[in-house]
Amino acid sequence: MANVVPTGFYDLRDLYSETVSQVGIEVVSEAVDASLAEYNKTIEAMYGLFASRTTEYQARFKSPKIRKMSGASEYTRAIPAKGSSRYTVAWPKQKGIAGEGYTHDAAARMTVKDAADETAGIMIADAAWQRDLMFAALFSTANWTWSDEDHGDIVIYPIANGDTAVYQIRSGAEQGATDDHHLFQAAAILDTSDPYPTLHAELTEHPENGDTIVCLIPTGLKTATRNLAAFNSPQDPNLRPGASATVLAGTLGVNVPGKLVGYHDEGVWIVEWPSLPVGYIIAVAVGAGGASPLRMREDTVLNLQGLRRVAQEKRHPFELATFERLAGFGGWNRVAAAVMQIGNGSYAIPSGYTAPIA
Repeated sequence: MANVVPTGFYDLRDLYSETVSQVGIEVVSEAVDASLAEYNKTIEAMYGLFASRTTEYQARFKSPKIRKMSGASEYTRAIPAKGSSRYTVAWPKQKGIAGEGYTHDAAARMTVKDAADETAGIMIADAAWQRDLMFAALFSTANWTWSDEDHGDIVIYPIANGDTAVYQIRSGAEQGATDDHHLFQAAAILDTSDPYPTLHAELTEHPENGDTIVCLIPTGLKTATRNLAAFNSPQDPNLRPGASATVLAGTLGVNVPGKLVGYHDEGVWIVEWPSLPVGYIIAVAVGAGGASPLRMREDTVLNLQGLRRVAQEKRHPFELATFERLAGFGGWNRVAAAVMQIGNGSYAIPSGYTAPIA
């Protein structure tokens, strides 16, 4: 973490070699708090692709209902109909915790850089924990029960998993249908077995979704994706393409946790995210006012929201700083995301991402 500078420590870089006691414990403490505040904003924007924040424990999602006019005469009365398809979802509120511990002597020798590195380490740990909770909400295939201390047992739902929830579709059908967005294909990614049109169609068939489709892929699927005839690389500012070359001039315009790889002719942006499990693609519909596939529940009390430093203890010869976050993820617009496993004849949840996880 030598090159990671938490925001609150930026103005203290010239003092990195000084000990915390020389610079002032209060000064460094303020730098830690400022770093956490800015980090909370950054992580919210980054993961906004997948989830929107809420303090509710449960809500009803409503989507536009596909219907058509009926033929009538001057004597016909209209039959009222519900204007939406709806289903109820809920979210857990789990606790993540991490600590920094030192002996009294180590704390006395701690430099400002040491404090910055420890703060960066806590942020990385928090981001990884939230990522795992989100992955579980996306990859898991079963509904599960959370025992909420205020509201009793509530049912947590992943993205569309073939249960009894009914979703609207644009294919001309006047009635909704159940759906399962946990997909698979046994073949590798080739022009004859291109997964991106399937993922695009799976998301855009639902009227509640936006028109921008982003597919996040692990590093292992990047080369095969780039070799597709329908793939377009982004423009490199260091290169000038020839007159006959097709150049991707558009920009994604969405915060993503990874690096833009290119664009598929089907209308799909491809983003490399090395944190993804090997062989799995996550596709998300964004834009055009579409609701996020997940919601992240936080506490209703403002002081219990975000990543927080909650305690500092001194029990000679040890000192401990404790950091916490309360958060929980579950489905919201359950058809706004889809996952696909490549290279398997049936879908299997990636190891370690069966909900609920700690």
